[in-house]
Order: sequence, then C-alpha cells, then structure tokens
Amino acid sequence: MRNWPHTLRPASYKGVPFFIDEEALAKSGRFVARHSFVKAEFHATEDMGRVPREFRVSAYLASDSADTDVRAFVELCSEAGPGTLVLPMLGPALARCVSCHVKARRDKLGYVGIDLDFVEAGAGDDDSFAAAPIGDRLAAAALDEMPDAAEDTLTGLDETARQDGLSRRLDPDSAAGAERSLAPSADYQGTKADAEARDEYFRRLFE
Repeated sequence: MRNWPHTLRPASYKGVPFFIDEEALAKSGRFVARHSFVKAEFHATEDMGRVPREFRVSAYLASDSADTDVRAFVELCSEAGPGTLVLPMLGPALARCVSCHVKARRDKLGYVGIDLDFVEAGAGDDDSFAAAPIGDRLAAAALDEMPDAAEDTLTGLDETARQDGLSRRLDPDSAAGAERSLAPSADYQGTKADAEARDEYFRRLFE
C-alpha cells in the first residue's frame, strides 16, 4: 500500500515551504464561444484557446516563529514576477500569487492559516508587457499628435500672412503694398510681425 505522506512532494512557492490543508484547481479548460442562430434547432461552438489555470490553496504555517514567518511570506507573495508553485497533488507550475489572506486565531498561537489564490503565469512571464504609467501614456499620445497640430497651425498662419500680403499689394494707397507689388506672391513669406507671432506660438507650444 502506498505511503502517501512520504511520496508526495512538499508544498512551496518561490522556494519557501508551507503546509497544506487543501489544494484545488479552481479553473481550467478552454475558452468556448457559443453561437446561436435565429429559428434554428442547432447551435455552434468555437474553440478560442486554453483557459489560464487557477489554483486555490488552503495553507498554514506552524512553528515558534510563525508570526515572523507569515509576515515574510506575505511580502514574498507581494513581490513582482512569477515563481514556481509546488503542490503535493497538482505538481509544479509557474504561477503568480493574486491573493494572500492570512488568518490567525487566539486559541491557536503558533498556527497561522493562509488562503492563497494563484494564476498560471503563461506567456510574458518576464514582465515584458508591464503597463506604462497613465501619465507616460498621455504624454506619448500628445507627442504623437503634436506634429500634425503644429503643421496645421503653421499652414493657417502662412495662409493668413499670404492673404494679408495680397490685400496690401492690391491696395493702391498702401506704400508698402506698392513697394511689394513687383514681387511675385509665391515668394512672400509674411511680415516681421507674422514671423514673431509664429515664433511666440511655437515657444508656448513646446514649453
């Protein structure tokens, strides 16, 4: 007859051992999309891939140093990155701890219960998909749109300057218009005030 306690591997997470009262594979299987059809006597299903496996563990620590051990274990579960989860019946898996619920009772000093939830790490277990802070994402989006906004503004300022120059050339009472009447309109670059206005706008835009 098999000696179960001696043949099962001890439980641990990231190399730190703990005792187990209960272990469960809380979720497994596959994503399946269900398709129903109007006025039909049948339906269809579509396989969308494997469901990430989830583990639920009822664990405990029991020793004279249980109070300090459990604090260290909570910090371990709060660290970034996945680790190897070893369970006696379900075996090893690369997983992330998503919940760590500690329970200590006055009538069980030296014994601390811990409810743990893990999810299979899967792809990207090197944290290569870490989310950027919201401020960084907003700044990046603003920088992506800035060249288009600047180009539109510059086009508008140039068009305003061109129209202003054209009206001055057509005004016979304007001395400045008479002086510029011989210059072709395509070569007109705007007045000094127009150039200063553009410089001031871009200085404020890129501050």
